[in-house]
Amino acid sequence: MPKLTSIISKGFGDEKEIEFSIVTAMEIIAEIGKHYPDMVMTAMPILQDGLKRFEKTKTPRILAAIIYAMACIGKNQPSLAKSIVPQFLTLLKHQNFFVRGHAAWALGYIKSEGEQAKEAIEALARLARLFGDNSKFILIGLDKTVSVRDMARRAIRSIEGRGVVFGSEKNTSEKKSSLTKKSRRDKKTIR
Repeated sequence: MPKLTSIISKGFGDEKEIEFSIVTAMEIIAEIGKHYPDMVMTAMPILQDGLKRFEKTKTPRILAAIIYAMACIGKNQPSLAKSIVPQFLTLLKHQNFFVRGHAAWALGYIKSEGEQAKEAIEALARLARLFGDNSKFILIGLDKTVSVRDMARRAIRSIEGRGVVFGSEKNTSEKKSSLTKKSRRDKKTIR
């Protein structure tokens, strides 16, 4: 783990190489975090530092990858989720649609529950402001083209307990079927 996370703190090579390396490392950390969150908890301070460090850079893909990794780790760690929700709320206002979309996805993915009800209500209000944002992007780790508006809507449904966001579906045919129907309906609406 130290070798993966050191990429964020140090960086190496040219800008494209650094971006590719960090995004790849974040995807690896995210996958480990989905299944073994305790193994990557030591990476959280570095990820949070990376979030601050890359917030103002011209590399939104790095910031989105860090958001993705933090959400994957935080989903199964309620105490951690509580500390990262405010960071994601702030990023809903980011100037780059790629970052806004990933922040919306992250809020829906980790779902604000229990003690986080206040943050959930705030998230709903901020997410609703993104309904006019039709910017399309490819969701890191899931390779799906989505819009910021779609991620905001899915996040709201997830927080309210009425749906799922990409990446949190169970492998049941019932959930896949309802998601497929919903996706078809959304595609018709977008056209």
